[in-house]
Amino acid sequence: MTPLFAAFAASRFLAYASGLLLFGASAMLALAGHASLARSARVRLRGLLIGAAVVGVLSVLLLLPLQTASIADDPRAMLDPSMLGTVAWRTRYGQAWLLRMAGVAALLAVVWAGARRHGARGGWQALVAALALAPLCLGGHAAMQEGGAGIVHALADFIHCLAAGFWLGALPVFLHCLRAWEQPDLRPQAGRALMRFSTAGHIAVALLLASGAVNAWMIVAPAGLDADAGYQQLLLLKILLALAMALLAVVNRYRWLRRLRVAREQALARIRGNTIAELVLGALALAVVGCLGLMAPGPMS
Repeated sequence: MTPLFAAFAASRFLAYASGLLLFGASAMLALAGHASLARSARVRLRGLLIGAAVVGVLSVLLLLPLQTASIADDPRAMLDPSMLGTVAWRTRYGQAWLLRMAGVAALLAVVWAGARRHGARGGWQALVAALALAPLCLGGHAAMQEGGAGIVHALADFIHCLAAGFWLGALPVFLHCLRAWEQPDLRPQAGRALMRFSTAGHIAVALLLASGAVNAWMIVAPAGLDADAGYQQLLLLKILLALAMALLAVVNRYRWLRRLRVAREQALARIRGNTIAELVLGALALAVVGCLGLMAPGPMS
């Protein structure tokens, strides 16, 4: 692994993580269903949301010079205005990057404004976050296909991002709702929010697995299966991480949420522990994604 590859993968990881976190957290705030509960969650998570938005802008900003250096095979190209302009305006990657840069800048403005007003405008913020994620489907492996296959692949990519974003990004808000459930005056509202997350989470996981299967097939099938291909090994690792996350989510939903009223302390501890484990596994999966987009799916990766 070269320093350029490592820097590129790290920037991709941060860009993905920040975007998915902001979409999922905003969507969960919109699903909270109670203004005071959503407002308290927004206040508690204000630093996290603003930090994620800032990291999103900075990491996406770095992607263009890193891509330019990768194309030129020369790190000095990162500081060459002529080459940066050529990549930005005359390549499909650059055009998608311009849209993405506009999206993350708009998202930062919305998050900052929402934090200053302490408002619970999760729906609008989630919409802007989703639009900021949309340019992702214009790059990567999906951009290498044309016609109907390219459209299907891009759509599957977008659905995959939204589903992963809701699942991962909603977890910090879920943890806040779990804390609120311990307060008698907020218990009914927090309980309903937890169940809404559970219902929406089922849909998100189903969409994630289905879109992931489509993506994997469209990327790997043309290259052919090869156990020695680095891309396919990392893809398998990502799948295993996602399945482990799904198992933890199922245990939380069908074992521990049902035991909240009869074994509160034990159930709360297990749900928190499993949720934190989901976040860790999700971060590892995103780190893998950061590498996958830079690799060829065939045996030469």
